[in-house]
Amino acid sequence: AAIALNQGDTEGEPSGRLALPGTYSVSLSKTIDGTVTQLAGPVEFKVKPLRKGALEGASPNKLKAFWSSYEELVGKTSELEVKMTKAKNRLVAMEKALKRSNALPGDLDKQLHDLRMSLMNLDLRVHGNSAKLQVGEKTKPTISERLFALNRGISNSTYGPTKTHEQTIAILNQQLESIQDELNDIQREMDKLTSALQATGAPAMEE
Repeated sequence: AAIALNQGDTEGEPSGRLALPGTYSVSLSKTIDGTVTQLAGPVEFKVKPLRKGALEGASPNKLKAFWSSYEELVGKTSELEVKMTKAKNRLVAMEKALKRSNALPGDLDKQLHDLRMSLMNLDLRVHGNSAKLQVGEKTKPTISERLFALNRGISNSTYGPTKTHEQTIAILNQQLESIQDELNDIQREMDKLTSALQATGAPAMEE
């Protein structure tokens, strides 16, 4: 296999996933003040396996499909993290609005507290507890850890997915679906609470 080169790597070392056998094309261009000028190419070239592995690996098509599944998971995780960040920012705005409202201390404070705890729980399931990790305490595998393990297993190999890799993909999909459903519930509760806050004379909040 050949290594895909990334000249943007800060260390100047080759980076990227190993390339599958096949026909590729390369071109050279330059960008100055936003204007792209093609200098050469495209030129086609073929990538062939460097050697035959000791173990029979997956077919190129199966490996490509697995890599696509991994990349799709990374995209889903990034999208989830963006939504969670927006929810956290919205919660902060709601807490500020409650302090400026005419509401008496009580039920609204409790609802906001419960929402914050729910968001914190989701964040732990995605990223883990940094304090526990620092002292080496055992924790349940998080989404970030499972994705890292997958990337480490596929970034320098064209052998193909193992059964563990395939099981990890299935677990990650289940985790992401579960967390997304819970986040949707939290967002619906936020909508209801926003209306309740507005009824108390709270100032406008950024969505």
